[in-house]
Amino acid sequence: MDYLKQGTRVIRIGNILLDGHMDIDDNNYVFVYDSVNEDFPDTVISLDDIVMAVRGDGSAAKRIGIIQEDKLVGANISPNLIRIQANTSVVAPIFLYHYLISEVGQKRLDSYVNKTAKKNIAAKDIAKVFVKQVDKSKVAVQKSLEETQLLFDSLMQEYFG
Repeated sequence: MDYLKQGTRVIRIGNILLDGHMDIDDNNYVFVYDSVNEDFPDTVISLDDIVMAVRGDGSAAKRIGIIQEDKLVGANISPNLIRIQANTSVVAPIFLYHYLISEVGQKRLDSYVNKTAKKNIAAKDIAKVFVKQVDKSKVAVQKSLEETQLLFDSLMQEYFG
């Protein structure tokens, strides 16, 4: 794809700063034809989207950012990135972002990174990382609820016979 002097901004790996913020200097972005978002609607950026490098030496699953800058809304992403939208009825985007960059999240992601000549990670594997953790949390919460109910029942029996 040819880059233009203006048009739709394209977020690339280098636009994700090491601290997870996004570069806001237009000089560090490339631009493509304006109808790119019609051609690639699944990669149009919204607020609170998480962008993660899926290809690149040392970048795959390591370079992760969260979109909190209004000027990046409507941008598109390069093929080396993936756009992740948190299901806000399940998890807050900022929590998901912090999980993905945490030591635990990074270990889980790294276990799915394909260690070929050029490291990469597939979208289906990224989803597995968080789903497994949510499933573990559900089991722990259910067990805790059952233990609490047993304790409550025991106390009710003790006090009210």
